[in-house]
Amino acid sequence: MVITAKEIGFCFGVKRAVSLCEKTLKNCKTCVSLGPIIHNEQVIEKLERSGLKIAASICSGAEPVIIRSHGLHPDIRKELVRKKRKIIDATCPFVRQVQQLVAGLNKRGYAIIIIGKPDHPEVKALAGFAGKKVIIYPAVRNTTDGLRLKFGNTERVAVVSQTTNTERSYRHAFGALQRQGLPAGTSFFDTVCRVTERRQTEASQLAKKVDVLLVVGSGKSANTTNLYRFLRRMKPETYLISGAAEVKDRWRQSKLTIGLVSGTSTPKETIEEVKRKICIQPKVTTKKPKGR
Repeated sequence: MVITAKEIGFCFGVKRAVSLCEKTLKNCKTCVSLGPIIHNEQVIEKLERSGLKIAASICSGAEPVIIRSHGLHPDIRKELVRKKRKIIDATCPFVRQVQQLVAGLNKRGYAIIIIGKPDHPEVKALAGFAGKKVIIYPAVRNTTDGLRLKFGNTERVAVVSQTTNTERSYRHAFGALQRQGLPAGTSFFDTVCRVTERRQTEASQLAKKVDVLLVVGSGKSANTTNLYRFLRRMKPETYLISGAAEVKDRWRQSKLTIGLVSGTSTPKETIEEVKRKICIQPKVTTKKPKGR
């Protein structure tokens, strides 16, 4: 039996980004994204076949440039404007809200701590809105304790989070920050995406009802890998798979109850493919006895 989580497939921000890209490709035949617009290889390959070009930096040409769902560093955006490139902003609306929050805090003179992965595109973009007084504080166990703060006791400090952090990892990092001695009056902003949080809650409840839990999505997706690590701690029989090709025969036994959850950048079609693969019983071949 397969039990699929109710909240599954694309979140609103990812759905919007993919829709904007598809619409642009339909109207302009091609467009450029500075990095993958979402972290899902299957979706990106499909968009590339329709004309999307992935670039690591601003390149010459007249094609429209689509800003990925993770956002874009403001300096890079200014360069696109200077070059008079047409811009389609597919930044997730919630990520955009956090960018505006950070930009406002920067203008008011705050030093800003971003809890998140330093190499993640959302964090890189967010750091651009934070200005020069910014610290990226990794939300990973055994890493945060090695980073020491350099803020003065009288300095105004604000703490925000990468939107795809788990509440657990965010609380851990925030606790480590407090132990290091944040300045009095530090402002704390809970910017963890509520969609991500709801999925974690539902998935943790589903984990109690099933024998095996499958997290469907890309290993490059922060929210997907965070969901997988979160669930793996409470249920060892949790596995991260990108699609139906990775479904193992032992999961297709009729006596097992399989749970399906997904990251926010996983299309429903992929989840349905996984479900169909599990529900089709594997063929059992029997060897005929050899004649005498």
